[in-house]
Amino acid sequence: MTTRVRKKMRTGKRAESPSDSSGFGQAVLKSLRGWERGEPLTVREVSFIPQPRAWQAHDIKHLRSQALRVSQPIFASLLGISTKLVEAWEAGRNKPAGPVRRLFELIEQDPPAFLRQYAKGAA
Repeated sequence: MTTRVRKKMRTGKRAESPSDSSGFGQAVLKSLRGWERGEPLTVREVSFIPQPRAWQAHDIKHLRSQALRVSQPIFASLLGISTKLVEAWEAGRNKPAGPVRRLFELIEQDPPAFLRQYAKGAA
């Protein structure tokens, strides 16, 4: 999936149309060089950013017990939350908020990498 982004130029003007390839291309290069120096890029329009998917109790339990192969207390520690909250998610009493759902998606992509990053020697 590709997300298209339009940027505000440092001059405060919008990028010219792609039909003016020399001016547009030069503006893009100038902007990227500024970004390399640590200057901010201002996003004005984003075509599509999907919402994180819903996570059901069984999905969370599977992520913890099968993908990561850790106990509830270890999972809670890795996420910086209480064991009671993990228990509530897995029992279906609570639903994880958007940022946590996004984190679950990232963990799901490469569980061993997550463990290597946060639980030295666990993966």
